[in-house]
Amino acid sequence: MASNRETSLRRARNVLAVMLMVLPLALFVLFERQARRLDALAATGLSVQATVTRAERGTT
Repeated sequence: MASNRETSLRRARNVLAVMLMVLPLALFVLFERQARRLDALAATGLSVQATVTRAERGTT
């Protein structure tokens, strides 16, 4: 039979594993939704202001 410590460690590991799978998905959904809202506002011809928080040099 597993001790209380082993059970607690197993539970903590399971919680962290679930968070590692759910958190990136939730953040992607949140930011994708905001990007679509900004695109929709821009498509209507309304003025949209955005603040640049980070820029990377790339080919795009």
